[in-house]
Amino acid sequence: MENKISKICWNFEGWKFPSGSQGKSAASKSFEAEYGYGHEEWLFDRSRIVNGYHYAFLQPLNLKSDTHVGKTYNIFLFTITDGIKYFVGQIKNAACISKAESSDIYKIYKQKKWLKEMVKGIEQAGANPKTFTRTSPNIFFNVKFKFEDVIRPEEVEELSDKDINITTTRYRLLPKSTDFKFVAEISDEENEGKFRNTKRRNRIYKVDSSFDPYHDKLQNALCALLRDQYKNEYKTVAIEKDRVDIKGKTHSDKWHYFEIKTDSPKLSLRNALGQILEYSCWPDSERAEKLIIVSDNDPDSDTKKYLAHIRRKFNLPIFYRFFNMNSNVLSEDF
Repeated sequence: MENKISKICWNFEGWKFPSGSQGKSAASKSFEAEYGYGHEEWLFDRSRIVNGYHYAFLQPLNLKSDTHVGKTYNIFLFTITDGIKYFVGQIKNAACISKAESSDIYKIYKQKKWLKEMVKGIEQAGANPKTFTRTSPNIFFNVKFKFEDVIRPEEVEELSDKDINITTTRYRLLPKSTDFKFVAEISDEENEGKFRNTKRRNRIYKVDSSFDPYHDKLQNALCALLRDQYKNEYKTVAIEKDRVDIKGKTHSDKWHYFEIKTDSPKLSLRNALGQILEYSCWPDSERAEKLIIVSDNDPDSDTKKYLAHIRRKFNLPIFYRFFNMNSNVLSEDF
């Protein structure tokens, strides 16, 4: 299977929904600069799955000819913000689809009112949805994949200027000739005695968002599941407005707090730990018997070891659960 490289638009919300014009291309003739969003804003949105696949759009695959139709690639992704190139991740077994299949999936999106949700996301980001609503159904999607085939680093990784793979910063499908070279791989000898370059080594972190439709969908679905299938454990399940995402009261009058995060397991734990401890341990707060961090990612072995370690070392009742919204299944505690 061929290895390809694709540029995608910048997005600081993890490519789950539009993040606005911040950090995107400022080139006067670029689509992003004119409309405030890019075609790949929803590339890793797990909330819209059709027949086991996520359907998406990659600009480099957008050709008038059917050159890529029916082909399957391993696609490596990069993005650019503030003139710096970042490696985003890899999609294995990315299947390039036909215009007919794109039209069929478009009808499903329209029927499920997903298109309206996407328009709302563009508007919430302060962008212009005019061209989005005018996009022809037969070119709305051009690739499909399963999320089990997506490999992403914990955070985007800065690519070195010495990397030879990316020969253009335009939206063209490139061949991958060798392993990527990252800034972090520069030897200590090269850096010895040098101050950090604050511009080029600035790390990119996801910022909290007041509008995260995917988080809200997970929250609603999890609350409904707990109320419906966990009646033997909880007599009350409620969505919190300003504090922890969901509170469940057991039949023995003990509180369980559920905090939902949509990042990788490691980042989900990092972002949730301080928050969930504050909610449960702050003076005059309700004391929770159990603190549960919920994510849409299955934890790896290191995550499980880390959880066991902090429970043992600090005697904290913190657990992790994986929630598959598409199959409506909540895992046991990790």
